[in-house]
Amino acid sequence: MYLNGTYHLFYAANNNSFTRNILHATSPCTTLGLVKNHNQVIVNVFPNPFSIRTTIDFSNLKNKNYVLLLYDMQGRQIRAITDIKNKKVEIERENLNNGMYFFYLKSSGLVVVSGKLLIE
Repeated sequence: MYLNGTYHLFYAANNNSFTRNILHATSPCTTLGLVKNHNQVIVNVFPNPFSIRTTIDFSNLKNKNYVLLLYDMQGRQIRAITDIKNKKVEIERENLNNGMYFFYLKSSGLVVVSGKLLIE
């Protein structure tokens, strides 16, 4: 069961496998017991669900270059946003239909974070 609020998704890569933990945070955003290291990326997607645009805010402590890939439910790549060097990216709805979409945030060819977006 999910409650209203902000959620942080923590992903840790270990030999091409991923571990995901979801921790509930209150407003203003707080992290609960996060041990920061170079294998974790903190992600905040807001608003989600969305109707006009959403923002994916993530930790980019080492100013790496990222690529965001967006896929529909049939597995078709809908968008690719390249050369992301800061710590957030906005996704405009534009011509996207209502429904669920999957995003993958990649750096150096590896998926660092994946998640779901819902358009209403």
